Amino acid sequence: MIYTMTILDNVLDIANNFNISSNDRYIAYKLFEYCDEIEKMTLTEFLDKINISTSQFKKFYQNLNCNNYNALKKILHYGVKFV
Repeated sequence: MIYTMTILDNVLDIANNFNISSNDRYIAYKLFEYCDEIEKMTLTEFLDKINISTSQFKKFYQNLNCNNYNALKKILHYGVKFV
């Protein structure tokens, strides 16, 4: 649970920090916007919906120390429910 909260805190910090690249802020914002739907979305569906390339998104989740999209979406989907 602590790891989940750390990832959620980091995503929230990115979404609200204007010193971070606009792409990363946009991705973080969209992750929260679609947190209820993300569990059922494939990576391709999510990236098409937010219009971000795979490489940009991969860089984003790797900076959060997530191994892959599936790990990140589980953290977001279940973690946001507990917050």
